[in-house]
Amino acid sequence: MFRKDGVEKRLRRIVKGELANLKLLEKQELELEKAVEDNDRLLTSRLEKQSPAEIKIEKEMAKLRERLDKLQADRQQFRESRERSLEPFRQRDEDLREKLKLVRLQLETVRNMRERSFSTSSINLATSPLQISVHQLDLNDGATFSSPATPTNDLYSPHSSDPFSPTSPPSYSDTFGEN
Repeated sequence: MFRKDGVEKRLRRIVKGELANLKLLEKQELELEKAVEDNDRLLTSRLEKQSPAEIKIEKEMAKLRERLDKLQADRQQFRESRERSLEPFRQRDEDLREKLKLVRLQLETVRNMRERSFSTSSINLATSPLQISVHQLDLNDGATFSSPATPTNDLYSPHSSDPFSPTSPPSYSDTFGEN
């Protein structure tokens, strides 16, 4: 029996010690949970609280954002103003391009007409080679030569004085009404 009582005492002491340890651990757990909560509150309050330097920097950043927005709006106004001022130039560019297109078309037409008038199909093939060579001799002597500087009365001559002859295009001012 003696032994049994000693073992039981030891077991009771162990159980009591374990209960004390359990209570101590539960108490430590509660205290640590409170400490974590307090620490979280401190962290959030410190994070939310700004130093005077931070407040100053944020105010400066807000001012700079406002200034940047104003500068961007001013830049946009200048761009729009420049675009409006360029409108007459763009219109003139379109007009000039259209006129250039017409002049090129006229030039091509005149060149085609000149090619047709000088082509071999327009030469009278009934003319003998002797008559052609005599005519060339007359041209070399200057007997039938008419210079480009002196206008002729022949309407189909390339140097006709008529402003609307088929072989010469109308002048630029006659076509476009400008000087």
